[in-house]
Amino acid sequence: MVEASGQVIERLVSMRIITPFTILVDHGEGTISQCTWTPTGAVGAPTSIAGAFLAVEDYEKIMVMLLTHPKIKDLEFDGQMITAVFLAPEMDEIQRLENPGID
Repeated sequence: MVEASGQVIERLVSMRIITPFTILVDHGEGTISQCTWTPTGAVGAPTSIAGAFLAVEDYEKIMVMLLTHPKIKDLEFDGQMITAVFLAPEMDEIQRLENPGID
């Protein structure tokens, strides 16, 4: 993943291409949801049109977090996107707790 981190930073610096992260949440029993984001934040007030800020170091921090998380499997960089699968079968249990009486 160190090589991937270097490629992501090179894409950002030399080509000005932001590499997105995609987390596929595996709820179990064939149900998968997706979350895609880039580590950027607004510059200035929330209503400002000043632009966005990207902390290059955040890519490395997020990749380390994903690499060391016990429920992440299949972390991959395909040259365009960083993808990880998050195992979350306990989401069914959360649904049961939030919606008692529904089976």
